Amino acid sequence: MHPQSHAEMKRILTSGKYDNHFPAYPPIRQVLDVGSLNVNGTYRDIFPDSWEYFGADIAEGSNVDIVMSDAYHIPAESGRFPLIISGQCWEHCENPFRLCREMTRLLKPGGVMIVTAPFRAQEHRYPIDCFRFLPDGFKAIFKDSGLVPDAAYIINDGRDCWGIAVKPGKPENCG
Repeated sequence: MHPQSHAEMKRILTSGKYDNHFPAYPPIRQVLDVGSLNVNGTYRDIFPDSWEYFGADIAEGSNVDIVMSDAYHIPAESGRFPLIISGQCWEHCENPFRLCREMTRLLKPGGVMIVTAPFRAQEHRYPIDCFRFLPDGFKAIFKDSGLVPDAAYIINDGRDCWGIAVKPGKPENCG
């Protein structure tokens, strides 16, 4: 992850636009970060203590709380997370459509998914490097998974593509 990615994720999460998707109760809100291994930074510090952050990746390591059983299965119950994020992971996935479907399974109705991946970047195998993304690509992947695209855009001098989607349904209201 590079500093601009961290800054944009923080901007999105503190904009207030998605606050109604994260009910205040229970007091511990949960976020799942897919592809969380700390290679060169994490999003963990963006979240206040009132959030419970879970990092998931295909291998054990720094910033990984949940080890995926394979690239397309995250061992957690369906509909658990009101927020799922993923930064600079999907380009390393052979089938981002399949990964998005798994992430959607874990997302609560009314929950938000935020994903960023390169639009323009040099090859960076970790362990593989398969794709570059455009806004319409994110929208297509989200729609294939049953999500409603909310935003998709390129920033950082054309380096990063961002996609935000919402899972249909009313956000869980526990309060």
